[in-house]
Amino acid sequence: MSKIPGAAMNRILHDINLNIPPEKSTLPYTPEMLEFRAKCEKEYNDHLAKNPDAELYVPEDLPE
Repeated sequence: MSKIPGAAMNRILHDINLNIPPEKSTLPYTPEMLEFRAKCEKEYNDHLAKNPDAELYVPEDLPE
């Protein structure tokens, strides 16, 4: 189970959606958060390559 709080996961997904790099984010990224972000970005970019009109949906509530 992830140790990343739901609010942080939400911010990471918003950063990906808005193309905000970790160093410009308001969220202080930990190594675990960077790993989560890299996985999410890869999955989204793979999906986007096949579905160019896709949008990243960021749920309001993520698990704590």
